This record gives sequence, C-alpha cells and structure tokens, in this order.
Amino acid sequence: MKSIKDLKLKLRGPKEREIQGRILDRPSLEGPYKHLARLLARRGEMEQAEAVLKLALSVFPRDRLINEQLAGLYEEMGKPARAVSIYKKLIEAGESWSAHVRLARIYKKQGKFEEAVSVFKKVPRNSPFKERTYPALYDLLFVMEAHNRGISNLKEAIRHYGETHRRIKNLGRLHMKVGKKKEAIEYLQKAFRMKKDDYDALKWVGLAHLDLGDYSGARRVFKKILGFEPESYQAMIQLAELSLLEGKLEEAKSWLDKIRQIQKRKKEPWDSRSKLAMGRYYLESGKCAEAVKLVQEGLGETPFYYPMEVLQAHSLLEQAYSELGDEFHGRVHGLVREALGKNLDVFGSLTDLALELEKKRELELAKEVLEQLLVTFPGNTLVLVNMAEAQFKRGMSESAVQLARAASHTAEGSFLQDKIKALKLVARISRARGHEAAAKDYERQAAKLEKTK
Repeated sequence: MKSIKDLKLKLRGPKEREIQGRILDRPSLEGPYKHLARLLARRGEMEQAEAVLKLALSVFPRDRLINEQLAGLYEEMGKPARAVSIYKKLIEAGESWSAHVRLARIYKKQGKFEEAVSVFKKVPRNSPFKERTYPALYDLLFVMEAHNRGISNLKEAIRHYGETHRRIKNLGRLHMKVGKKKEAIEYLQKAFRMKKDDYDALKWVGLAHLDLGDYSGARRVFKKILGFEPESYQAMIQLAELSLLEGKLEEAKSWLDKIRQIQKRKKEPWDSRSKLAMGRYYLESGKCAEAVKLVQEGLGETPFYYPMEVLQAHSLLEQAYSELGDEFHGRVHGLVREALGKNLDVFGSLTDLALELEKKRELELAKEVLEQLLVTFPGNTLVLVNMAEAQFKRGMSESAVQLARAASHTAEGSFLQDKIKALKLVARISRARGHEAAAKDYERQAAKLEKTK
C-alpha cells in the first residue's frame, strides 16, 4: 500500500509538513488526510489534494466525509462527471443527505431541472432524509416556476408530516403565484395565526386583496400591520402606493413623508421605491420636472432584480417627458416600457431593443436605450461595447473609442470575452482613425487574453 511519502507532495510551510508527519505516524486516522487535502486545495494545488484524498480512500474506502470532500474537490476542478459518480454511490449507500443536495445542485447548474427533481423524488418513504426532500423540492420547483407541482409537493408533506407554519405560508405564496388569491388569503391568514409575529404573511394577505381589487380589504390589512409595527416600511409604502392608485394624492404624500422622516431619524438613505412613488405623486400633481428628477434618481438606485419597479420608472418618465413636450426622451422611455412589458429580463430586452433600433438605422435612439441600460447596469462591459459600436456607426469615433476603452479596462473574471471584444473594437476604431501602432497594440492585448481562455 502506498504511503503519503510516495505521493511526493510539494508541501509549503511547517503546518503542511506537520500534518504529513501525523499521517506517517498514524496512517489509520482519517482526520489528517482531510486536513492536508483542504490546505492543498486552498492554495490551488487541486491535483495534490486529489491524490491525498484518493490515498485516504485506499485506507477508508467507505468513509462518507472523505468521499464528499473528494466529490466537492472535483466540482471545484470543473470535473462534475466525477463528482456525480461519487454522489450517486453515496446516495445508493443511503448515508449522505449532502450528496443529494450537491447532486441536485450540479444538475441545476447544467439546466437539468427534472434530473434535479428526481434526486429528491427518488428518496424512499422510509428514509430518514425523506422529510428534508420537501423544502428542497419547494425551492427547486419555485425556481422552475412549476407552482402547481409545488403545491402538490407541500400538500404531500403535510399529509405525511403534518402542518407547520412554513408549509402553510408557502402554500399561500404558491396559490398567489397560480392566481388563486382567495385560497392564498386563507392559507396566509392561517400562517399568521400560527405565528403571530409573521407580519410578512399579513403583507401577502394585503397584496392578495389588492390583486382582487379589494382596496378597502388591503387597506385594513396594511393598517393592521401598523398596529403591531408602527414604523413598518412595507405597510406604509403599500398604503402610499394604494393611495396613489385611488387618486388620493395628499394621503399618499403623507405616508411617503412619514417614511422619509423615519429614515432620516434612523440615518438611513431615501429608498428607491419611495422615490418612485413620490415621483408619481409629483407627476399626478402636475410637477413634471420634479417628477423626472426624482424618478431618474430612483431608477438609478433600483436593482435589476426588481424589474417591475424598473418598468414603472420608465413608464413614469415616458409620461413626464411627454407632458414636458420632450418627445424624443418620451419616446425612448416609451420604447423601453413596451420592451419590458413583453419581457421583464431588463438586460436582454433592452439589448434586443437597441439592436433592433440599430438595424432600422435609428442610432440616436439605440444609443439612448443603451444609456438606460447603463443606468441599471453601471459599468457593464457588454453595454459599453454596444454603445461604442453604435457611436462608431454614427461616425462619432472619439466618443466610440472612449467607450470602448472604458469597456476594456473592466475586470476580466466572467466578462473576459466581452473585454476581448472591447479591445478588438478599440483596435478597429484606432485603425479607422489612422492610428496603426495603437491598433496593433490593442490587438496584441486581445490576443494575449484569448490565450488565457
């Protein structure tokens, strides 16, 4: 049998040498093998870590933790097939819940969602892990937007393991997703009765009433939350937005002023959602210039993963600019609103819109749409490259080269391909401007990066 010495490891520092010595002294202890493998992996010596764990398995072939560590190492090394093989063996042995979770995670990353579902579905009824499969399936089916299957999954969990606050609340949320608002209200109210401090469940009850058009019911729920939590942001912003919906402008402003007062007292920043609501108040009060200023601020602070708020902001800006007689900017935001109305993927829909406008040779509009992308994705390499391309096509080589240079200076990471594209574009623009030496330099930089891919 091999010993740790036979691996001829390139150890660094006294700690690694000390642990190797412990393995030599007592090769029947599994802990030092795992510890040394972790240290080696931490400094990027993946193959050496793999060798140590394989040696450990030659001594402890059925050790669950060593197998899990080796499979995890294979994931880090970009060898998921080897990890899958180990996880499947661990699952077959019936001793590792972690193997189920990690195998499903690999399938999910690969876009094999049904295979991921199958990992949990196949856990037998008598397994000690069976109850754990239901929350895992809830999360997975939620991502898949398979909400009816999610409901069936939760009902099965309740049938076999009983009601819990979390299961009942999640049933309420899923019924919201499938449009069954009345059933959602019943489940969410029950969840609140089970846990009296779950004001989030109450918030969802209020939202369900809103979706049903029951504004008075929604108002009662949000005010009930304020009875428990007098400074609840969620309740006050909902009441402000509801007041705007009903045309009660001064009531809306009163709620928004209260939010701002609390934020100032707590030394918190003015949040983007409140800015958008106040912008709508200004717009409906006829103060369009103030509306534009505040909505632009709010839009710049709204994360892309709140696409409905991004859509709302562009809708407000379309109306405000139109009222101000600025037809160009009104049209820009109108086009963005229409694009987001069809597809709430902010990056994808606006990029497609800009390309469509470029094909129609409406380059000024295309540039403005890309400008709006930069509002939501500041410093994004691909947006900068697309803007540079648009400017170059318009004959504005000076601004084009500046934009392309800005794109080429972004961090590499997962955007390496976009950075290479930016460098090639700078080279092309430089050559068109008669700067051959600069063009060749940028081409060399791009070629160097391509070798690292």
